[in-house]
Amino acid sequence: MEKKWTEYSDDEKFAITEIAKCKPNMHYITLTSDELNKIDEFAKKKAIAKLGEAHHMCDGGQEYKRNYTGMMGEVALEKFFGAPFVDWSVGTSDKYNVADLRPLGYNVGIKTVEMGKFPLVRRDAYRPEIICIKRNENTVIICGLATTDVLIHNQDDKFVRSPNALRRGEKSAFVGFDKLVKINSLDDLKAYKRRYR
Repeated sequence: MEKKWTEYSDDEKFAITEIAKCKPNMHYITLTSDELNKIDEFAKKKAIAKLGEAHHMCDGGQEYKRNYTGMMGEVALEKFFGAPFVDWSVGTSDKYNVADLRPLGYNVGIKTVEMGKFPLVRRDAYRPEIICIKRNENTVIICGLATTDVLIHNQDDKFVRSPNALRRGEKSAFVGFDKLVKINSLDDLKAYKRRYR
């Protein structure tokens, strides 16, 4: 169920207003109950596997939620592109620090956050990211492609909600929704491939 406007905090309302700046780029993808059940099972297994990793021990129990939301974005893009790339295997983080779209030949990641939040990106972004928003329990909004340049020059720490993330200093909130490149198909990624190598 979607939240009403009055249920959002002022910061969340601001985030939604910023997200709306890429409205012409947006694609809405609805996931099926089978897809959501598969995501749920995966997110549970992944959260358990990461319990022993130092940087995941201090996230306040948000591992499952973050994994679930992230995988919603990946499955939505797989459905949108009509090409399988999602890796359903589970293991330690050091084996999975690769671009999400690498199986399709693209050095491009995927960042998905809940409606009303800004995605966290690396301060020293070294690959582009497709930005997605979890609109509600079964819908993902594909917002567009953020090039590495756009990622690096459109960050703001005041929208980082996690004190732990701020303390680590590796990531900041991405706020450049008005600078995203529209994606309609994998052909669009091919067209931009030379620019973000």
